[in-house]
Order: sequence, then structure tokens, then C-alpha cells
Amino acid sequence: MAMRWIFAPLVIAVIVTGCAVDMDRGESNTAALEAVPLDSCVVTGLGALAVGDEFDGDVTEASDGSVTGLWDHFTPERTVTVCEEDDGDCRRGRGRGEGSFGCPGRGKRWGHHRGHGRGHDRGRGRGHCGDDDEPDCHDEIVRDHFQGDPDLVRCRMNGSVVADLDGPGTWNGEAGYTFRLNVQDRGPAPAIDYYSLTVFASDGSTHYTASGDLASGDVTVALP
Repeated sequence: MAMRWIFAPLVIAVIVTGCAVDMDRGESNTAALEAVPLDSCVVTGLGALAVGDEFDGDVTEASDGSVTGLWDHFTPERTVTVCEEDDGDCRRGRGRGEGSFGCPGRGKRWGHHRGHGRGHDRGRGRGHCGDDDEPDCHDEIVRDHFQGDPDLVRCRMNGSVVADLDGPGTWNGEAGYTFRLNVQDRGPAPAIDYYSLTVFASDGSTHYTASGDLASGDVTVALP
């Protein structure tokens, strides 16, 4: 009997330690490594990354494999200088010139020359006839817009709920691009979801990429 009580704790220890359980996630390590595919799912998202990218999407994969919905992504804002060349007309000047070669002109820019030729003396206000080669430049705040039209969606459970979206898309309205999107729905707050987008040019090269944990917003991957 003494020998049995000596070995019994060893047997119990082997039984307990033989099952590798992740106490934080409440599931076995083996189960966490085996992704469970979902026959259909709905992927929605509205949020932003820390670098300034923003996204808004709603895509559904039906049980028959059909996919509907769009995914919009906006790059961070940036400032660019836009210059407009003088087109030689008189539509941007103020006032009117009344001579035969006068320049009536309209608008608010470039109003710094009077009418030319016989209309010079009788011109009133200011006009511009395009004899200045300097362009009109100003700063604008712009951002690029990608819109994806996914034709393939793969959803699976692997600890968090993960979705991959692929398909064609447009960059600032121009066709010929494709994309791959990976999102991870890590559960309700305070969990922070993950987002990764790669846009490919027509030659297969990477045109744009953005990824990281969300700075704001939410991604949801759920059954329809």
C-alpha cells in the first residue's frame, strides 16, 4: 500500500500536465492552431489606423460562395502644390476693356493687365489676356481613395475570427488594381482589432500597403 501512495501523485501529475491548456484563452493550444473555416460570413468595418488611414466596408459571403459589397480605404491626408497654366483667354480678369482688342475677362485671378490694342484707353477695371507665363499655384489637401470589389472571401476561427478578402479595385477611380485585405476581429472592447491592406498594380507590384492595430473603430466578422 505504501508503494501505491508513493506513485499515485506522479501519475496524477502526468495526467494533468499532459493536457496543454491555455488558461488565458480557455482553449487548448492544438485547437488554436487549427483554423475552423466558416461556410459564410459578413465582414464589416469602420475605423482608422494610427498613421491616418481610414476605411469603411461591408462585404457578405453567402453560403453558395457569392460575394456582395464594397470596401473603401482612404490614405492619410497630404498637402500638394497644384499649378494651373495660363490658357491665354480673358476669363479670369476683373472689369472690362471696351476696345476692339479689349479683354472683358471674368473671375477673380490674374487681373493685372488692361485691355490691349485700341481698347487700351477705354478699358475699365482690369483684364488679363494670357501674356504672363507664370502659373497660378496653390496648396491643396488631398488623399487617395481605393475601392475594392471583393470576389473571394475566406473567414475562419483561429483564436480570433479572421477574414481574408481578395478581388479587383480602383485607385482614385482608375481600374486595373487588385487587393488583399486581412482583418482580425479580436472580440469586444477593450480588445483591439487588426487590419492589413495591400493594393497591387496591374503588373503585380505592390502599389500601396497599410497595416496595424486599429487606433479607432471596429472590425466585425460574423455569420450572416
